[in-house]
Amino acid sequence: MRITRKHQEICAGQVSAVFMKLRFVCFYCNCFSFTPSVIPPGAMTIIVYISSVTIKKGVKANQDHIQTVLMAKKVPYTIIDIATDASKKEEMREKCGNETAVAPQIFNEETYLGDYTDFHSAVERDAVMSFLKLS
Repeated sequence: MRITRKHQEICAGQVSAVFMKLRFVCFYCNCFSFTPSVIPPGAMTIIVYISSVTIKKGVKANQDHIQTVLMAKKVPYTIIDIATDASKKEEMREKCGNETAVAPQIFNEETYLGDYTDFHSAVERDAVMSFLKLS
């Protein structure tokens, strides 16, 4: 995929509008962005830290479940892969306040929301939007 100016703006968080169902792979910061609808300037974005390299099938399934639910709810989100950059792993742990935290971890911008267990619990209670602090 070619990196376009529009993608650079999305990656930098400066985009005013993007098109539905586009998946961007950023080679600048190793993030994946899914933007399911028009994002107004200043809108909050959910950030999910994942690991593309894991020996546990359950971890991969959990990460996929988070992405599936976010896409189904049309929630704009960004994926940051901690396996591609060790500094992202340290950043995730620092933001969580837990030096042993493992992916997946979920944030609303800089606000820590929880891990997969917390997310799954919100899905079961049908309270995903309030868990994500979007309602």
